[in-house]
Amino acid sequence: MIFTRFFSRRRQATATPDIAKPSSAAEGPRHLQAYRRLTNLEELRTLAQGDTNAEIREAAAARYRQLLCGQEAPPLDLELRKAEVVGLKDQSILAHVAAEAREAEIRMSAIEHLTDQAALADRALGDAATAVRAAAAKRLEDRAALERVARGIGKKDKHVYRLAHTRLRELAEREGRPARVRAQCQDLCAKLEALGRFENWSQDRALLDLLDRQWTEIAEETDQDGRDRYTGERARFLAAHEAHLQSQSSQVALAEAETSNHSAREALITALAPCLAISDEALLCERLQEIRSGWDTLGQPPSALAHRYQAALAAAESHQEALARERQSHLALSAWLAQAREALDHSRPIEHRRLTRLLSQVQDLPPPAGSDQELLVAVTDARAQLADRQNRQHRHAEQRLAQASDKVAELEAACVAGELKRAEPLFQSLQAAIDAATASGLPLA
Repeated sequence: MIFTRFFSRRRQATATPDIAKPSSAAEGPRHLQAYRRLTNLEELRTLAQGDTNAEIREAAAARYRQLLCGQEAPPLDLELRKAEVVGLKDQSILAHVAAEAREAEIRMSAIEHLTDQAALADRALGDAATAVRAAAAKRLEDRAALERVARGIGKKDKHVYRLAHTRLRELAEREGRPARVRAQCQDLCAKLEALGRFENWSQDRALLDLLDRQWTEIAEETDQDGRDRYTGERARFLAAHEAHLQSQSSQVALAEAETSNHSAREALITALAPCLAISDEALLCERLQEIRSGWDTLGQPPSALAHRYQAALAAAESHQEALARERQSHLALSAWLAQAREALDHSRPIEHRRLTRLLSQVQDLPPPAGSDQELLVAVTDARAQLADRQNRQHRHAEQRLAQASDKVAELEAACVAGELKRAEPLFQSLQAAIDAATASGLPLA
């Protein structure tokens, strides 16, 4: 019975109290003590926000803040508390957590959702963690709070000091922006009104483009009167400028066209000179085709320009033909080199006719261009290797033929004696010597 009563009291002390219908006035304090022992953040938040009993709301709110700040040993799980802080909207609770939480991570989470400028300034000045002070300073937007931090931080945290002054400069820039925009609008409109006054049409038209670029930067920030004034003056100038252009005589227009045509032909003739330096045959062909097409579209040229053009074009076409010859030479030498390397890659003797043909072919091929020195070196080296292979094959074949006469007599003796086992390798050796001589082009008679 004693243990039954003991466990009964323990269950009553840890259970969530039902304050809706207290049995007596003496039970009130015991209920409040029970609320002060709750560890469920969601339940405490609900009680603090909506319970009808003021004492319970106060006790739940105090317990809620205590748990969020990690002020109970052992504290609640850090990630659980961070998740709770992220969902908070109550600025007073966020300010309390930002100031009182034991862990810098919790204080940082609270600051990221805190908008109370005074509380943020307190944290920027007073938090023990450098990162928390910087985070608080970054969220400051109020001039008074920024000035307070700038004055109070001193040499304690240079980063926060610079942040505060940077934000103050940005704030001053935003506050002074409307006045500067109005002044710039007036200035641009005044300059626009002066366009066309002295009939410097080309210069004024270029100036209008500059004014338009400057106007684009402030147009959305100006008032309606400013926009109407600028738009009206711009339309006035464009109309006057168009009238000026239309007033030009057809003779002037024709002269300009002739000048343009002449300049275009001069440019095409000039463009032929760099073609002589192009080493890419395809690129040169494309460039010459572009120049020819451009020249033909300009109509009948003056005789002097036509003569200069034909001379420059002939030089470029001659260079094009030289590139074609170089390409053919490169292809032929590359093909020969591939055949030579394929023949040299094998250790077995190279057939005499093939060796002779390869060495003869390379003599007839045109030399490569100056830019193909690497190919020339490779061809020269391959030709030397082929000649050396030919000489070695000749010497080897001659040696084997010289030894063959003794083996013939030995083969005859073995055949007469009926020693076929001895005769077989002698016959094969003689056959190999004959094959080597044949492959090397030596006469067998």
